[in-house]
Amino acid sequence: KAIERKRNEAENITVEEEKVTFNKTYYYRVRAYRNSAKSNYSTVISQKVKPATAKISKVSRASYNSLKITWKKVSGASGYAIYRSTSEKGTYKKIATVKSGKKLTYTDKKRSCGTTYYYKVAAYRKSKGKNYYGSKSVSVSAKTTPNKISFTGNSSSDDTKVKLCWKKSSGASGYIIYRSTEKNKGYVEVKNITKAKTVTWTDTGLDKKQIYYYKIRPYVVRNGKKIFASYSSAFK
Repeated sequence: KAIERKRNEAENITVEEEKVTFNKTYYYRVRAYRNSAKSNYSTVISQKVKPATAKISKVSRASYNSLKITWKKVSGASGYAIYRSTSEKGTYKKIATVKSGKKLTYTDKKRSCGTTYYYKVAAYRKSKGKNYYGSKSVSVSAKTTPNKISFTGNSSSDDTKVKLCWKKSSGASGYIIYRSTEKNKGYVEVKNITKAKTVTWTDTGLDKKQIYYYKIRPYVVRNGKKIFASYSSAFK
């Protein structure tokens, strides 16, 4: 058991070499020894000194047509390159270069609302006028969605009807209106408005003794499917 434990420990030995030259390739081999007895050398492996692999912290919605990419700082980096694709395993195209090792965000603007985008980031270090890149990060994705709506002061109620008015949602194709008799649950769809320019609707035939709550959720249609924004706050 003692011999087996020592062997396992040897299998996980890690050694760090310091003061290496940037952009230079180093070759390594290892052999074990005990007293004067030595093993054969290991297979030779090589490693080029380059920036560490970047890591994206998150990709978040910035607006109906923009996404914000945030990544972690890479030690020694002069800047970062951002790559984008419309599929996880598709071709990633470089879309921007952040020329600062301290700036750790980039906002990708003028995207198509309702579309999922995938991003990778690579750190680079500038040496003798040339950029040397580390490996690209693992991809992280996010989706653009229409803006959440808010009701306007023109919304009103009468004995048996409620008039809803709201501000147009950028990026939306239409709106789903939901109604409930309770503020925090029980909402059901009562109207699908298929024109983004329509920003008013009147619900009629209501019980004047009943209190009603409404929420609206904008959506955009992509490939025959509705991509939804967040629900509005409740209108009483």
